[in-house]
Amino acid sequence: MEHSTLDNDFRTDSELTIDPASRAFLKETSKWAKFLAIVGFVFTAIIVIGGLAFGSIMSSFSSELDSGMPAFGGGMISVMYILIALLYFMPILYLYRFATKMQIALARDDQFELTSAFENLKSTFKFIGILTLIMLGFYALTFLGALVFGTLM
Repeated sequence: MEHSTLDNDFRTDSELTIDPASRAFLKETSKWAKFLAIVGFVFTAIIVIGGLAFGSIMSSFSSELDSGMPAFGGGMISVMYILIALLYFMPILYLYRFATKMQIALARDDQFELTSAFENLKSTFKFIGILTLIMLGFYALTFLGALVFGTLM
């Protein structure tokens, strides 16, 4: 593996090593990541169950009240909740994979698992970053739409 001249000026070895302090930080980080991922899985399940329950409740209310609300309204609510749960599930899955692979890598001194752990951590932040950009774009469009609508009124 090649390093730039700048790297070689400051380091004599060509391998990145994990010192005991970094190992301890990574071990603690992986424990917290696993805890947060498990809690995230539980909340994802709650979102799905809540979405299905809320959707069925809304469907029964709309049929009982005959309010003119489309019968598929409750189903649409369930679909929206499930989509939200799916968006929430993906970074949680990457975080869980990071935690488990990091724990394996540290226990076995396994470079492949360490690389895989960091790949999953990268995927976690990449997913959240892309989702954040999409939401910022949505907020900007909403703001511009409100501004245009307010100007026309």
